[in-house]
Amino acid sequence: MNLKRVVFFIYFIMISLDIYGQINNHYWVVCTFKALEMPLLVYYYYQSRLPKIDILDKLLLLSLCISFVGIWVSFLFNRNAIIINFVTIIYIIEGQINLFILSKLNRYLGTNNENDLWRIGASLVLAIGFIYVLFPRFATLTQILVLVVMIQLALMSIYGLFKKGIHINISLSIVTIIVSNILSVSGVFLRPIPYDYLWIMGLVYISKILFVEGVLKTLKSINK
Repeated sequence: MNLKRVVFFIYFIMISLDIYGQINNHYWVVCTFKALEMPLLVYYYYQSRLPKIDILDKLLLLSLCISFVGIWVSFLFNRNAIIINFVTIIYIIEGQINLFILSKLNRYLGTNNENDLWRIGASLVLAIGFIYVLFPRFATLTQILVLVVMIQLALMSIYGLFKKGIHINISLSIVTIIVSNILSVSGVFLRPIPYDYLWIMGLVYISKILFVEGVLKTLKSINK
């Protein structure tokens, strides 16, 4: 059994036990496996890219470490406005790193994104409408942070969603993280979602491993 199969098997066992522990209030189980999931992906990516680790690889490893911090902060503290905003800032930093990684992959592939500028403008208009029309419950700071997240996701979609040369796993990662964000915002500001930890964190964890594997596959295809 190769490294990829071993890591994938262990990773999905970990997230299953993490979610099981949360749903059944076995918090020691959650803490145990939550402490291991992102480090496992760091190990997998690092080993897969040896012997040459370049700046893009270091950025992806940094992104996983920042994600690790964000996941723990959101788990340990109550969902008040200050913590939600703080966690959102952490994920904005992570998202900006991932966006830079996608832009680098586009550059390696020689992709021209000039024709996608209209999509950025359209996404910005839709994001503003989403914030100010559909979710007036947001405080001003939260509105700004969510707007930034939406712009980042829109740009990630432009750079990585079903683009030629970009591995399909990256596209699936972007889709899952968008759905996870929608569920998270809806659960906090509209109405509680039954088993929200299962749906939201399950999608987050799946998105992480899809993004890691997608970057590895894309770099392999362009021999970087």
